[in-house]
Order: sequence, then structure tokens, then C-alpha cells
Amino acid sequence: MSKRDDFTPVAYQIPIDNSSIDCIDTSETVQEGLQELCQKIQEVGNKASPGFTWGSSGAIKNSYLQNDTVPSNLSGRLCTVNGFLTNIFIITENSDDEYTLEIRKRIGNTFTTIVTLSAISSDGKRKYSTSGLTIPVSSGDELSAYIQKSGNKGATNPTCGIILKGATT
Repeated sequence: MSKRDDFTPVAYQIPIDNSSIDCIDTSETVQEGLQELCQKIQEVGNKASPGFTWGSSGAIKNSYLQNDTVPSNLSGRLCTVNGFLTNIFIITENSDDEYTLEIRKRIGNTFTTIVTLSAISSDGKRKYSTSGLTIPVSSGDELSAYIQKSGNKGATNPTCGIILKGATT
């Protein structure tokens, strides 16, 4: 009869109690648990949460915002994930600006609005944001930002941005 010290167990022989481990779902042995954890680590490594910004100087009405110094309808921001646009935000210089920020996606030769955020002059705000959106985006999509005036008003020195969540390809 062998003693306990004579027995050297290996990972695929040792059962695992995954009832108290939230990140291991179906594994029955330590070996399977390690493989499942490695797979989840790889999946996390493939997830991304990039953000993009656009801006412009001066009073903007019915105009595309810029990527650095290039209007975003000429050269938009390239989406690098398959996932969702989850957040949109903007800040302007004046609290009495009134406009609609449109995030647009190039389809063929034209840009189509995929999400909007409106500013109202009477609320006295300079900054607006919306989170929890689930607007689908794909790797390779070209995105731009456009300010649509409201009446005779627009946005003064706007800076806006978006956050995407998804997986890299």
C-alpha cells in the first residue's frame, strides 16, 4: 500500500469545486479550470473600448466637426471593433447654444446618421452626455460628427466624442 506522499496527482485528476468560483462555469477538474481561465483571458485580451473625439473652433452651424484639422466627412474616424457605440458626449463654450450633434457612418459615398444628441438653449448647460446606448458598429466603419443648427443657433467651439465597446478582429 502506498503512502499519501508517494502519490503525485496531476491537474486532470484533481476535481475542482466550481460552485464558489464565478469565472469557471463548466470545468470538473483543475486542468479544465485552467484551460477555461486561459480562454477567458484570451477573450478579455480581444475586447476593446476605444474612444474618438472631434472638434472645431468658432461658431458651427450645419457643418462637420474635424479630426485634428481635417473635416470628418473627408476623413472620418475608423472603427476598430465589432460591437456597439455606447456613449456620446459634447461640450461647448456657451450655455445658450442650441444644436443637434449627429454621429454619422459612411455608407457608400454618403454619411448616414446613427445617433443624435440635442442641446437646448434654455436649459443653461454646456455639456451633454448619453450612456448605455447599443448602436451597432463594425470594424472598418468610418464615423464622423456633424453639428445641425437649431433655428439660427449652433455650437460654439464644440468638442465631442464617443466610446465604443466590442472585440477586435
